[in-house]
Amino acid sequence: MNMPSAKPLLLPALVALALGGCASKEFVQQEVGGVGKRIDDLQAMLDKANQRIEINTRWLTETDGRLAKNESGQAALGSRIDDTAAGLTKAGARIDSVADGLAVAGKRIYNNTTAIVAANQRIDGLDGRLGSLDEQAVNTRQTLADSNVQIARLEGELAAVKGTATATALAPLAAPAPAEAVAPAAPAAAPASPQLADSQARLDDIAARIEAATKRIDDNMATIQAASERLKAVEGGLGAAQAGIQAGETALAATNKRVGEVQEGLDAAGQRIAANDAAVAAANKRLDNLEMTLAVAVNKIETGDKQLAEHGERLAAVDSRLGHAESDLSQASATAKEALERASSAGKLAEGKLLYETQISDETASFAFQSATLTDSAKQALTAFADKLKAENQDVYIEIQGHTDDSGPAEVNYRLAQARAEAVRDYLHAECGLPLHRMAVVSYGETRPVADNKTRAGRMKNRRVQLVVLK
Repeated sequence: MNMPSAKPLLLPALVALALGGCASKEFVQQEVGGVGKRIDDLQAMLDKANQRIEINTRWLTETDGRLAKNESGQAALGSRIDDTAAGLTKAGARIDSVADGLAVAGKRIYNNTTAIVAANQRIDGLDGRLGSLDEQAVNTRQTLADSNVQIARLEGELAAVKGTATATALAPLAAPAPAEAVAPAAPAAAPASPQLADSQARLDDIAARIEAATKRIDDNMATIQAASERLKAVEGGLGAAQAGIQAGETALAATNKRVGEVQEGLDAAGQRIAANDAAVAAANKRLDNLEMTLAVAVNKIETGDKQLAEHGERLAAVDSRLGHAESDLSQASATAKEALERASSAGKLAEGKLLYETQISDETASFAFQSATLTDSAKQALTAFADKLKAENQDVYIEIQGHTDDSGPAEVNYRLAQARAEAVRDYLHAECGLPLHRMAVVSYGETRPVADNKTRAGRMKNRRVQLVVLK
């Protein structure tokens, strides 16, 4: 908040005091009272600023405490997050171990499956061989039956041959001898009959054929015995294969059971991981809330600091303006007193009372650089000033004071200020019709600055022509 200048309040009173009692006592008391009121207002504003500073200080202290609590909570939260991360790491290690176990179980299942497939293939091969042996056994039995039939037929033929041979051999013995004569004696050795020899040959052939059939029967029996032994071996292999299959199925069932247990463990681990994720999400949400709270607190602190800085700047501005006001009052008092003295010595002052003063500076109506030529804006300001004097229609005395900044040599600045003041006087007389005997010109050069010459704004204020109106 910009403070109003104390110059309008103090200037008339101090000028009146400087004139040695030209103003009434009541007016002086009124003006002094106004100054006192302004001082009281400034003191009240200072007290309010101090109260705001105390409030902000307490608030900052409370905020520091809350920040400390937030930092402690963040540390605890960080510890919990670390514990959760460690738990997740352990769960990951257990999952890796379970995965390795599943890989081993899968490999064993694959091996068992391969063994079962191989056993099934062997069983299929044994079934094929068993069918072939069954077919051979059927053929052997048929051959044996055929051999038995043939042997029976040969035995019948052998019996017939034997009967024929016996009958042939006994026939001469059975024939009766003639009664009337005695047979002569037979020769000592009669040759065998051809029929008997043929029977004997047939008998030998039948015996050979019987022997061959017997041999074939023995061979078939040996083949059947070997087939039976091979069948027993196949049955033994089949039993072993079935036992292996049963063992594989048992191992597979155990593996499936372990897989189920591992899956349950994985499900439990997944639930724990989900719970940990939820806890981490909740912790992150709380952390976000804490960060938002911290950001709000920091924003409030920054706002408080900014307000404190603004109060400090405002107080500094008030102090500076008070100092400037005092300087302006002192300078105005001296300037007015000098103007009155000059007016009195010239015999041009009627009552010795300061009415008001105005000025033309680079802030409102500037001169050209290092020139005394009036610009259009300066002429407009002077015309307005003259019109005001004419409207008031009072007998006044005008002192035209020229001022410059400290740029350049002091002598040059003095002459430039004098030339600008004279240019103002000439314009007021020639263009506005003000009488010359009511105006006086004085140059102060760079000796009466009203602002700091180190800044551009200050130099603009110092480059001015000041019009002091006295009655």
